[in-house]
Amino acid sequence: MEVSKMKNPRLRLFYFSQSLAFTYFWLAIAIPYLMYRGLSPVQAFSLMSLYQLFGVILEYPTGVIGDRFGYRRVTYLANTLNLTSMLVMSLSGSYYLYLFALFLLALGNGFSSGNDMGILKTVSFNIKKDTANYNSLMDLVLFFGSIIGGLISKISYELALIVSGICMFSANIPLYFLKATTPQIKNIQSVFSIAKDGFKSLRQPTLKQIFIIVALFGGFMFTLNSIIGSYVTLYQVNVATVGLFVGLGGLARSIGGKLYAEIQKQNIALLAILFSFSVIIIAVFPTYPVTAGLILFIQLLSGYIISKIDGDIHDLASDHIRASLFSLKRVAMRIVASSYLMVNGIAIGVGKFSLLMYGTGLLLLIGVILAWGYLTNKQIRNKQLASS
Repeated sequence: MEVSKMKNPRLRLFYFSQSLAFTYFWLAIAIPYLMYRGLSPVQAFSLMSLYQLFGVILEYPTGVIGDRFGYRRVTYLANTLNLTSMLVMSLSGSYYLYLFALFLLALGNGFSSGNDMGILKTVSFNIKKDTANYNSLMDLVLFFGSIIGGLISKISYELALIVSGICMFSANIPLYFLKATTPQIKNIQSVFSIAKDGFKSLRQPTLKQIFIIVALFGGFMFTLNSIIGSYVTLYQVNVATVGLFVGLGGLARSIGGKLYAEIQKQNIALLAILFSFSVIIIAVFPTYPVTAGLILFIQLLSGYIISKIDGDIHDLASDHIRASLFSLKRVAMRIVASSYLMVNGIAIGVGKFSLLMYGTGLLLLIGVILAWGYLTNKQIRNKQLASS
Protein backbone atom coordinates (compact mmCIF):
# COMPACT_ATOMS: atom_id res chain seq x y z
CA MET A 1 0.00 0.00 0.00
CA GLU A 2 1.26 3.51 -0.81
CA VAL A 3 2.15 5.68 2.15
CA SER A 4 -0.10 8.45 0.81
CA LYS A 5 -3.09 6.12 1.02
CA MET A 6 -2.40 4.92 4.56
CA LYS A 7 -4.54 6.21 7.37
CA ASN A 8 -2.89 9.22 8.94
CA PRO A 9 -4.67 10.22 12.17
CA ARG A 10 -2.34 13.17 12.67
CA LEU A 11 -3.24 14.54 9.27
CA ARG A 12 -6.94 14.14 10.06
CA LEU A 13 -6.47 15.98 13.38
CA PHE A 14 -4.70 18.80 11.55
CA TYR A 15 -7.56 19.00 9.05
CA PHE A 16 -10.08 19.14 11.90
CA SER A 17 -8.21 21.95 13.65
CA GLN A 18 -7.94 23.98 10.47
CA SER A 19 -11.60 23.36 9.65
CA LEU A 20 -12.49 25.16 12.87
CA ALA A 21 -9.97 27.92 12.12
CA PHE A 22 -11.57 28.45 8.71
CA THR A 23 -15.10 28.87 10.08
CA TYR A 24 -14.90 32.33 8.66
CA PHE A 25 -18.42 33.78 8.43
CA TRP A 26 -16.92 37.25 7.93
CA LEU A 27 -16.09 36.46 4.30
CA ALA A 28 -19.75 36.15 3.38
CA ILE A 29 -21.04 39.19 5.25
CA ALA A 30 -18.15 41.70 5.26
CA ILE A 31 -19.49 44.31 2.84
CA PRO A 32 -23.19 43.91 3.80
CA TYR A 33 -22.27 44.14 7.50
CA LEU A 34 -20.22 47.31 7.11
CA MET A 35 -23.03 48.90 5.10
CA TYR A 36 -25.52 47.74 7.77
CA ARG A 37 -23.42 49.73 10.23
CA GLY A 38 -24.03 52.84 8.13
CA LEU A 39 -20.88 52.97 6.01
CA SER A 40 -21.05 53.89 2.33
CA PRO A 41 -19.84 51.46 -0.39
CA VAL A 42 -16.68 53.53 -0.82
CA GLN A 43 -16.00 53.43 2.94
CA ALA A 44 -16.71 49.69 3.15
CA PHE A 45 -14.40 48.87 0.25
CA SER A 46 -11.73 51.24 1.58
CA LEU A 47 -11.78 49.31 4.87
CA MET A 48 -11.35 46.02 3.03
CA SER A 49 -8.57 47.60 0.98
CA LEU A 50 -6.81 48.77 4.14
CA TYR A 51 -7.26 45.27 5.58
CA GLN A 52 -5.34 43.91 2.61
CA LEU A 53 -2.72 46.63 3.12
CA PHE A 54 -2.33 45.59 6.77
CA GLY A 55 -1.81 42.07 5.48
CA VAL A 56 0.92 43.27 3.12
CA ILE A 57 2.77 44.83 6.06
CA LEU A 58 2.21 42.04 8.61
CA GLU A 59 2.13 38.86 6.52
CA TYR A 60 5.83 38.28 5.91
CA PRO A 61 7.15 39.15 9.39
CA THR A 62 4.60 36.78 10.97
CA GLY A 63 5.66 33.97 8.62
CA VAL A 64 9.32 34.56 9.49
CA ILE A 65 8.41 34.44 13.20
CA GLY A 66 6.79 31.04 12.62
CA ASP A 67 9.93 29.71 10.91
CA ARG A 68 12.06 30.99 13.80
CA PHE A 69 9.96 30.21 16.89
CA GLY A 70 7.66 27.39 15.79
CA TYR A 71 4.57 26.99 13.62
CA ARG A 72 2.30 25.77 16.41
CA ARG A 73 3.04 28.60 18.84
CA VAL A 74 2.17 31.33 16.39
CA THR A 75 -0.93 29.42 15.22
CA TYR A 76 -2.26 29.44 18.81
CA LEU A 77 -1.77 33.21 18.78
CA ALA A 78 -3.44 33.50 15.37
CA ASN A 79 -6.62 31.77 16.53
CA THR A 80 -6.77 33.95 19.65
CA LEU A 81 -6.37 37.15 17.63
CA ASN A 82 -9.08 36.04 15.20
CA LEU A 83 -11.52 35.58 18.09
CA THR A 84 -10.65 39.03 19.43
CA SER A 85 -11.15 40.66 16.03
CA MET A 86 -14.62 39.13 15.62
CA LEU A 87 -15.66 40.29 19.10
CA VAL A 88 -14.50 43.85 18.37
CA MET A 89 -16.12 43.77 14.93
CA SER A 90 -19.47 42.80 16.47
CA LEU A 91 -19.62 46.07 18.43
CA SER A 92 -21.45 49.14 17.21
CA GLY A 93 -18.95 51.86 16.45
CA SER A 94 -17.27 54.17 13.98
CA TYR A 95 -15.17 53.61 10.88
CA TYR A 96 -12.06 53.53 13.08
CA LEU A 97 -13.39 50.78 15.36
CA TYR A 98 -13.85 48.50 12.36
CA LEU A 99 -10.43 49.54 11.08
CA PHE A 100 -8.94 48.37 14.39
CA ALA A 101 -10.88 45.10 14.21
CA LEU A 102 -9.58 44.49 10.70
CA PHE A 103 -6.03 45.22 11.88
CA LEU A 104 -6.41 42.47 14.51
CA LEU A 105 -7.85 40.14 11.88
CA ALA A 106 -4.98 40.85 9.48
CA LEU A 107 -2.50 40.16 12.28
CA GLY A 108 -4.24 36.90 13.17
CA ASN A 109 -4.41 35.78 9.56
CA GLY A 110 -0.77 36.72 9.15
CA PHE A 111 0.25 34.40 11.98
CA SER A 112 -1.90 31.64 10.47
CA SER A 113 -0.76 32.10 6.87
CA GLY A 114 2.29 30.05 5.94
CA ASN A 115 2.48 28.45 9.35
CA ASP A 116 -0.45 26.19 8.50
CA MET A 117 1.59 24.89 5.57
CA GLY A 118 4.54 24.44 7.90
CA ILE A 119 2.46 22.30 10.27
CA LEU A 120 1.06 20.33 7.32
CA LYS A 121 4.61 19.50 6.19
CA THR A 122 5.35 18.01 9.63
CA VAL A 123 2.40 15.57 9.47
CA SER A 124 2.30 14.77 5.74
CA PHE A 125 3.62 11.72 3.86
CA ASN A 126 2.72 13.08 0.39
CA ILE A 127 2.93 16.85 0.53
CA LYS A 128 1.59 17.69 -2.95
CA LYS A 129 -1.50 15.51 -2.62
CA ASP A 130 -2.09 16.45 1.02
CA THR A 131 -1.75 20.16 0.18
CA ALA A 132 -4.33 19.84 -2.60
CA ASN A 133 -6.67 17.92 -0.27
CA TYR A 134 -6.11 20.55 2.42
CA ASN A 135 -6.99 23.39 0.05
CA SER A 136 -10.04 21.45 -1.11
CA LEU A 137 -11.21 20.79 2.45
CA MET A 138 -10.78 24.41 3.51
CA ASP A 139 -12.82 25.59 0.54
CA LEU A 140 -15.49 23.03 1.45
CA VAL A 141 -15.52 24.44 4.99
CA LEU A 142 -15.92 27.89 3.45
CA PHE A 143 -18.87 26.56 1.44
CA PHE A 144 -20.75 25.43 4.53
CA GLY A 145 -19.49 28.32 6.66
CA SER A 146 -20.67 30.95 4.19
CA ILE A 147 -24.13 29.40 3.94
CA ILE A 148 -24.44 29.06 7.72
CA GLY A 149 -23.01 32.56 8.23
CA GLY A 150 -25.50 34.02 5.76
CA LEU A 151 -28.39 32.27 7.52
CA ILE A 152 -27.25 33.32 11.01
CA SER A 153 -26.82 36.89 9.79
CA LYS A 154 -30.53 36.95 8.90
CA ILE A 155 -31.12 36.57 12.64
CA SER A 156 -28.21 38.77 13.74
CA TYR A 157 -24.99 39.94 12.11
CA GLU A 158 -23.41 40.22 15.54
CA LEU A 159 -24.27 36.62 16.42
CA ALA A 160 -22.67 35.39 13.19
CA LEU A 161 -19.43 37.21 14.04
CA ILE A 162 -19.32 35.94 17.63
CA VAL A 163 -20.01 32.31 16.65
CA SER A 164 -17.32 32.56 13.97
CA GLY A 165 -14.77 33.87 16.48
CA ILE A 166 -15.52 31.13 19.00
CA CYS A 167 -15.10 28.43 16.34
CA MET A 168 -11.77 29.89 15.23
CA PHE A 169 -10.48 29.98 18.81
CA SER A 170 -11.64 26.39 19.36
CA ALA A 171 -9.16 25.29 16.69
CA ASN A 172 -6.51 25.50 19.43
CA ILE A 173 -7.93 22.41 21.16
CA PRO A 174 -7.20 19.77 18.47
CA LEU A 175 -3.99 21.63 17.62
CA TYR A 176 -2.82 21.07 21.22
CA PHE A 177 -3.17 17.29 20.83
CA LEU A 178 -1.49 17.19 17.41
CA LYS A 179 1.90 15.49 17.36
CA ALA A 180 4.23 15.91 14.41
CA THR A 181 5.30 12.93 12.27
CA THR A 182 8.43 14.85 11.29
CA PRO A 183 9.08 17.54 13.94
CA GLN A 184 9.92 21.04 12.77
CA ILE A 185 13.69 21.45 12.58
CA LYS A 186 14.86 23.94 15.20
CA ASN A 187 15.84 27.10 13.37
CA ILE A 188 18.81 28.83 15.00
CA GLN A 189 19.11 31.57 12.40
CA SER A 190 18.09 35.10 13.29
CA VAL A 191 14.76 36.51 12.17
CA PHE A 192 16.57 38.91 9.85
CA SER A 193 18.60 36.10 8.27
CA ILE A 194 15.45 34.04 7.62
CA ALA A 195 13.69 37.07 6.13
CA LYS A 196 16.68 37.75 3.86
CA ASP A 197 16.80 34.12 2.67
CA GLY A 198 13.09 34.22 1.86
CA PHE A 199 13.53 37.22 -0.43
CA LYS A 200 16.67 35.72 -2.00
CA SER A 201 14.73 32.58 -2.94
CA LEU A 202 12.63 34.69 -5.34
CA ARG A 203 15.67 34.96 -7.61
CA GLN A 204 14.82 31.47 -8.87
CA PRO A 205 13.23 31.91 -12.34
CA THR A 206 10.48 29.39 -11.61
CA LEU A 207 9.51 31.10 -8.36
CA LYS A 208 9.51 34.49 -10.09
CA GLN A 209 6.92 33.29 -12.59
CA ILE A 210 4.91 31.50 -9.89
CA PHE A 211 4.70 34.78 -8.00
CA ILE A 212 3.49 36.65 -11.09
CA ILE A 213 0.53 34.24 -11.30
CA VAL A 214 0.04 34.35 -7.54
CA ALA A 215 -0.04 38.15 -7.49
CA LEU A 216 -2.40 38.69 -10.42
CA PHE A 217 -4.69 35.66 -10.27
CA GLY A 218 -4.50 35.13 -6.52
CA GLY A 219 -4.91 38.85 -5.86
CA PHE A 220 -8.09 38.89 -7.94
CA MET A 221 -9.39 35.80 -6.11
CA PHE A 222 -8.63 37.49 -2.78
CA THR A 223 -11.10 40.24 -3.68
CA LEU A 224 -13.80 38.03 -5.16
CA ASN A 225 -15.84 37.62 -1.99
CA SER A 226 -15.95 41.39 -1.54
CA ILE A 227 -17.10 41.73 -5.15
CA ILE A 228 -19.84 39.19 -4.48
CA GLY A 229 -20.77 41.13 -1.35
CA SER A 230 -21.28 44.19 -3.55
CA TYR A 231 -24.11 42.34 -5.33
CA VAL A 232 -26.31 43.70 -2.55
CA THR A 233 -25.81 47.11 -4.19
CA LEU A 234 -25.28 46.12 -7.85
CA TYR A 235 -28.14 43.64 -8.25
CA GLN A 236 -30.22 44.13 -5.06
CA VAL A 237 -29.43 40.57 -3.92
CA ASN A 238 -30.22 39.79 -0.27
CA VAL A 239 -27.50 38.88 2.23
CA ALA A 240 -28.54 35.21 2.58
CA THR A 241 -28.19 34.78 -1.19
CA VAL A 242 -24.77 36.43 -1.08
CA GLY A 243 -23.75 33.99 1.67
CA LEU A 244 -25.00 31.06 -0.41
CA PHE A 245 -23.11 32.32 -3.46
CA VAL A 246 -19.87 32.78 -1.52
CA GLY A 247 -20.36 29.25 -0.22
CA LEU A 248 -20.91 27.86 -3.71
CA GLY A 249 -17.70 29.57 -4.76
CA GLY A 250 -15.92 27.74 -1.96
CA LEU A 251 -17.47 24.48 -3.15
CA ALA A 252 -16.28 25.17 -6.72
CA ARG A 253 -12.72 25.82 -5.49
CA SER A 254 -12.93 22.68 -3.35
CA ILE A 255 -13.81 20.62 -6.42
CA GLY A 256 -10.94 22.23 -8.34
CA GLY A 257 -8.48 21.40 -5.55
CA LYS A 258 -9.75 17.83 -5.31
CA LEU A 259 -9.37 17.42 -9.07
CA TYR A 260 -5.72 18.43 -8.76
CA ALA A 261 -5.21 15.95 -5.89
CA GLU A 262 -6.41 13.16 -8.17
CA ILE A 263 -5.21 14.39 -11.60
CA GLN A 264 -2.01 16.41 -11.32
CA LYS A 265 -1.85 18.01 -14.76
CA GLN A 266 1.33 20.08 -15.05
CA ASN A 267 0.47 22.26 -18.07
CA ILE A 268 -2.10 24.74 -16.78
CA ALA A 269 -1.72 27.45 -19.42
CA LEU A 270 -5.15 26.73 -20.92
CA LEU A 271 -6.79 27.01 -17.49
CA ALA A 272 -5.17 30.41 -16.91
CA ILE A 273 -6.32 31.62 -20.35
CA LEU A 274 -9.90 30.44 -19.69
CA PHE A 275 -9.79 32.24 -16.34
CA SER A 276 -8.71 35.50 -18.01
CA PHE A 277 -11.31 35.41 -20.79
CA SER A 278 -14.07 34.59 -18.29
CA VAL A 279 -13.34 37.89 -16.54
CA ILE A 280 -13.54 39.73 -19.88
CA ILE A 281 -16.88 38.07 -20.69
CA ILE A 282 -18.21 39.35 -17.35
CA ALA A 283 -17.33 42.84 -18.58
CA VAL A 284 -19.15 42.27 -21.88
CA PHE A 285 -22.29 40.81 -20.26
CA PRO A 286 -22.50 42.37 -16.77
CA THR A 287 -25.83 40.76 -15.85
CA TYR A 288 -26.41 38.84 -12.64
CA PRO A 289 -26.87 35.34 -14.21
CA VAL A 290 -23.78 35.66 -16.44
CA THR A 291 -21.64 37.16 -13.70
CA ALA A 292 -22.73 34.56 -11.14
CA GLY A 293 -22.14 31.61 -13.45
CA LEU A 294 -18.73 32.76 -14.66
CA ILE A 295 -17.51 33.60 -11.17
CA LEU A 296 -18.30 30.02 -10.11
CA PHE A 297 -16.40 28.74 -13.16
CA ILE A 298 -13.46 31.02 -12.31
CA GLN A 299 -13.39 29.65 -8.78
CA LEU A 300 -13.35 26.06 -10.06
CA LEU A 301 -10.30 26.92 -12.18
CA SER A 302 -8.61 28.76 -9.33
CA GLY A 303 -8.96 25.76 -7.01
CA TYR A 304 -6.93 23.67 -9.44
CA ILE A 305 -4.37 26.38 -10.24
CA ILE A 306 -3.70 27.37 -6.62
CA SER A 307 -3.35 23.74 -5.51
CA LYS A 308 -0.68 23.18 -8.16
CA ILE A 309 1.11 26.38 -7.15
CA ASP A 310 1.13 25.44 -3.45
CA GLY A 311 2.52 21.99 -4.24
CA ASP A 312 5.26 23.49 -6.40
CA ILE A 313 6.18 26.00 -3.68
CA HIS A 314 6.53 23.11 -1.20
CA ASP A 315 8.90 21.40 -3.66
CA LEU A 316 10.98 24.55 -4.13
CA ALA A 317 11.04 25.79 -0.51
CA SER A 318 13.84 25.08 1.95
CA ASP A 319 12.59 23.97 5.36
CA HIS A 320 14.00 26.99 7.20
CA ILE A 321 11.96 29.43 5.05
CA ARG A 322 8.85 27.33 4.32
CA ALA A 323 6.33 29.47 6.25
CA SER A 324 8.10 32.64 5.11
CA LEU A 325 7.75 31.70 1.44
CA PHE A 326 4.05 30.91 1.79
CA SER A 327 3.64 34.22 3.63
CA LEU A 328 5.37 35.99 0.75
CA LYS A 329 2.86 34.34 -1.54
CA ARG A 330 0.05 35.94 0.43
CA VAL A 331 1.87 39.29 0.45
CA ALA A 332 1.96 39.23 -3.35
CA MET A 333 -1.77 38.47 -3.42
CA ARG A 334 -2.58 41.18 -0.88
CA ILE A 335 -0.62 43.90 -2.68
CA VAL A 336 -2.74 43.41 -5.79
CA ALA A 337 -5.93 42.84 -3.79
CA SER A 338 -5.51 46.03 -1.75
CA SER A 339 -5.20 48.16 -4.89
CA TYR A 340 -7.99 46.30 -6.63
CA LEU A 341 -10.45 46.67 -3.76
CA MET A 342 -9.92 50.42 -3.60
CA VAL A 343 -10.47 50.77 -7.35
CA ASN A 344 -13.44 48.40 -7.19
CA GLY A 345 -15.22 50.50 -4.58
CA ILE A 346 -14.78 53.63 -6.70
CA ALA A 347 -15.82 51.80 -9.91
CA ILE A 348 -19.06 50.55 -8.36
CA GLY A 349 -19.73 53.98 -6.90
CA VAL A 350 -19.51 55.65 -10.33
CA GLY A 351 -21.12 52.80 -12.29
CA LYS A 352 -17.97 51.59 -14.10
CA PHE A 353 -17.94 47.94 -12.97
CA SER A 354 -17.70 46.61 -16.56
CA LEU A 355 -14.69 48.79 -17.34
CA LEU A 356 -12.95 47.42 -14.26
CA MET A 357 -13.56 43.84 -15.42
CA TYR A 358 -12.15 44.63 -18.88
CA GLY A 359 -8.96 45.97 -17.36
CA THR A 360 -8.68 43.02 -14.98
CA GLY A 361 -9.05 40.46 -17.77
CA LEU A 362 -6.38 42.12 -19.90
CA LEU A 363 -4.01 42.33 -16.93
CA LEU A 364 -4.48 38.61 -16.29
CA LEU A 365 -3.64 37.83 -19.93
CA ILE A 366 -0.42 39.84 -19.60
CA GLY A 367 0.39 37.71 -16.55
CA VAL A 368 -0.14 34.54 -18.61
CA ILE A 369 2.38 35.79 -21.18
CA LEU A 370 4.96 36.71 -18.53
CA ALA A 371 4.66 33.33 -16.76
CA TRP A 372 4.29 31.18 -19.88
CA GLY A 373 7.32 29.03 -19.05
CA TYR A 374 5.89 27.99 -15.69
CA LEU A 375 2.31 27.58 -16.91
CA THR A 376 3.41 25.26 -19.73
CA ASN A 377 5.72 23.35 -17.36
CA LYS A 378 8.82 24.16 -19.46
CA GLN A 379 10.79 25.69 -16.59
CA ILE A 380 10.10 22.80 -14.22
CA ARG A 381 11.09 20.25 -16.88
CA ASN A 382 14.28 22.22 -17.59
CA LYS A 383 15.06 22.32 -13.87
CA GLN A 384 14.59 18.55 -13.61
CA LEU A 385 16.85 17.95 -16.65
CA ALA A 386 19.54 20.22 -15.21
CA SER A 387 19.53 18.35 -11.89
CA SER A 388 19.59 14.86 -13.49
